Amino acid sequence: MSELIQRIKALLKTIPAVRSAHLYVALRREQRRTAAAWADTPLPVTGKAEPETLVFSRYGTETVGNCFIQLGLLRALFQASPARPVFLLSTDRSLTRAGLSGIQQLLQRTPGSAPLARYIDEKVSVVEESKIHSIAPRDLLVLGGGPIMDDPALSRWLIWFQRARRAGARTMIAGCGLGPLRHPMAISITRSLLALTDVAVIRNHPQETYLRAANSALQVALDPAFLCLPFLAPLVGPKRNLLAVNTRTVGVDSAPDRVVTSDEVVRRVLDHALQLAHSVKLDEVVPFSTCEHPGAPDSVLAIRAAEALANRLQIPMQPCPETTVTGIVDAMLPAQYVLSTRMHGFIIGLMLGCRSANLDYIGGGGKGTDIYRDWFGRDAAPSLFVPGSLRYQDFLSLSELIDPASIDTLFETYVSAFRQALAG
Repeated sequence: MSELIQRIKALLKTIPAVRSAHLYVALRREQRRTAAAWADTPLPVTGKAEPETLVFSRYGTETVGNCFIQLGLLRALFQASPARPVFLLSTDRSLTRAGLSGIQQLLQRTPGSAPLARYIDEKVSVVEESKIHSIAPRDLLVLGGGPIMDDPALSRWLIWFQRARRAGARTMIAGCGLGPLRHPMAISITRSLLALTDVAVIRNHPQETYLRAANSALQVALDPAFLCLPFLAPLVGPKRNLLAVNTRTVGVDSAPDRVVTSDEVVRRVLDHALQLAHSVKLDEVVPFSTCEHPGAPDSVLAIRAAEALANRLQIPMQPCPETTVTGIVDAMLPAQYVLSTRMHGFIIGLMLGCRSANLDYIGGGGKGTDIYRDWFGRDAAPSLFVPGSLRYQDFLSLSELIDPASIDTLFETYVSAFRQALAG
């Protein structure tokens, strides 16, 4: 019965008026809830003896992508201000700490990473989101990665930035994607958020309306996960004709005009994978998951898609690895090809020397299309919803797309942005 109710709710959300009203109510509810939490909390009068950097996003609903974003940002923060304490604000500290532990395990494999690992161990803490109440003059509040999109969390983030400004703290957006934004209230909140931001680095080219709303000039740079390349490139070795496959459920926010079932997602991913099999001989397939949200774990659909491909091609399927930083890295290292509906599955594959393709799971184009178009010179990413849109040429190789020196330039972009934010 509960599954039927969920299906009915999903179907209702495909009606534009219902979907708009539902998001409006959720945004307003989050505004009231967050505002009430601040009601009796006075603003600090003086700064702390040791100013702090507070970094947040959707931490606590951890994905492996979050972990690579965090590692990239922490690498830049270490260069910008190695003595300053950093707090990761999380709704589930155990999940975020586990991700941080995975980051440390990865750093142990890379020569020369000991100073960064020691910095993370000594200066970086995972705390509850209530830490935001302590923000004070000279602190820095950072929205660290992930999408700024139609999401009730926008209301909370705006109130946090307003609080930081009143407290005399600095604000920064570091490596977030901007959009897709369709709801008028979400668009308005995002513009207000940008107006309260002292320094912003965005991973996709924004519309002119957002440029005008920004308090300062927006910088556009690749996702901060790419800053992890120095830790992954030394691990790359021989490749096999192995395809690593990741997929995910598709919600109404991705396809607002209809309900996309799990069966359809699996079928479409299989069809796209078979396009690759027409061009190259695949010897093995391995499913992988970068996100195990309760109720919608990637592993369930990834395994189904990999099983279907293995049966169709009569090739072995490897077991799905553990959804951790090192679990995903180890599983993908021998893969020649990666097909992922998760953007960071695609990015990790690129950094591990795989030929990677990102199936854009957002109808009309989303994060996948942004990165293919803005950074890799393609008109669009292949779409989950468009049969035949995936070609062999869409399996990109980072070594063919980006000169290694450009990653150094990317690193300096983030370091300079942090220094600018900290200096205010």
